[in-house]
Amino acid sequence: KLTHLILRGGDSGPNYSQDMVIGASTWLKDQNLHAKIMIDCSHANSGKDEKKQAVVAGKVAKQIADADEGLNIGGVMLESFLSAGRQEISKRMTYGVSVTDACMDWDTTEVVLRKLGEAVRQRRRKFTIEGQKAEMERIKQ
Repeated sequence: KLTHLILRGGDSGPNYSQDMVIGASTWLKDQNLHAKIMIDCSHANSGKDEKKQAVVAGKVAKQIADADEGLNIGGVMLESFLSAGRQEISKRMTYGVSVTDACMDWDTTEVVLRKLGEAVRQRRRKFTIEGQKAEMERIKQ
């Protein structure tokens, strides 16, 4: 029963908040499904505004860094290309600009990926240190 759920937001707005992630994870567990959540930082979670993707990703990074061991965020989705924005297909197109969804430019993407990577490292350090302390306490008893 391996699966994952993608939180993209919807008509009622964004759904990447910690409460939404916990609720989705709980629902998956209740269905006896693998409770991994992927958060789409684009689409309705950013109002389809490529400039807001970095803000959404920053909030997701904070959830990852601050979370307890039960956090089930397994990944993120980003709309990224060489240059920011989107364009219609025409005879006069700009190289490196998306023709589908609006995208962050590469420089912004690099910053976002570094923040997400640091959040993962912070979380791993947190549990490594706490895990080591707990093991030391167990050994002392």
